[in-house]
Amino acid sequence: MANLRRFAMHGGPDLSDIRGHELYITPPGLERGPIAGSLENPSQSGWSLTPTAKTSPYNDEFVQAFIKLGIYPYIGFRYDDGSRPAPAHNHAYLKRRLLRDRPHSPQWTSTHEGRCDAQDDFCQLMQRTAENSIKTAAVAPLEGTGAAKADSGEWHSAMPFDNCATFGEGLPIPLAVPDLYWGAAPAKIPRSVLDHLSRFIVPGTEEHRPVAPNFFIEMGNFAERRAVNAGAIGVRAIHALESYGRPNDEPAALGDIKAICVTYSGTLTIYGYHQNPRKPGTPETGPSTASCILGTWAMNNPEPPYGHDAIMAVRNAMEYAREIRDVAIQGAIARHREAA
Repeated sequence: MANLRRFAMHGGPDLSDIRGHELYITPPGLERGPIAGSLENPSQSGWSLTPTAKTSPYNDEFVQAFIKLGIYPYIGFRYDDGSRPAPAHNHAYLKRRLLRDRPHSPQWTSTHEGRCDAQDDFCQLMQRTAENSIKTAAVAPLEGTGAAKADSGEWHSAMPFDNCATFGEGLPIPLAVPDLYWGAAPAKIPRSVLDHLSRFIVPGTEEHRPVAPNFFIEMGNFAERRAVNAGAIGVRAIHALESYGRPNDEPAALGDIKAICVTYSGTLTIYGYHQNPRKPGTPETGPSTASCILGTWAMNNPEPPYGHDAIMAVRNAMEYAREIRDVAIQGAIARHREAA
């Protein structure tokens, strides 16, 4: 203690080398919540989440809220026994399918002075995601044009999903507002089916917008966490259609990827979402939703193929999601007609 007093009399240590250094203060809303840090083993926190907890895409409580509901993020979650959620049955197939060659837009393979102009334009566009006009401008380079265009269905941007049923009572899950989403034209589904499944397949109060969404794009900050919300909504929409008109003892098949979300925040990542049967010995009360990564690409790669393989994968994923959606809709319509 005497040495410490003598040291203090001389003014303490020399801090001139860090003068002017910026003090980091955690922004409001980003503090770790009372159950944060338990993603690897939610049982350590008793799977508890107070109904008044502030949940947003910007903190760990958002992820924890979904874990409580049996909607699991790709990274960080394990059951009490150390196992992870079962992978999708068609995970390997879909990864191969995303890599299939397809007609391509010539601008993605042409270069000027060793650079791909289409790649530069795309990266600059995707980095400016604050304006809705920028989001809609991203559709053409993603879907493609002419012979290269993906058969992806109807799309819309930045629409609040304010007609969707909540995932859990008392859990303030944020309203989903995907940057871009693809679904089916409402006219493809009989009015009575739309009305019966409205809270599950009609995302917004603007009823003329695409329904049964199961392909999404989230851009910018926290895109991966927002993708969890969108993917869960997409899986639920497809399973609602697949279950429509079936006897209670004949649920829709589980295990295959039914929804896809593409995220872009410097790199482009494609996530797949599927449902698994309830795992015995867990707090799950019904099917759970799990996710997987189908591929990740650095879009600013200065070497061939200049991100072209990522764009091909996105278009293949769009068409896969549209096929899943169409089959689910056709099945619901067939059962509706049989019951009429």
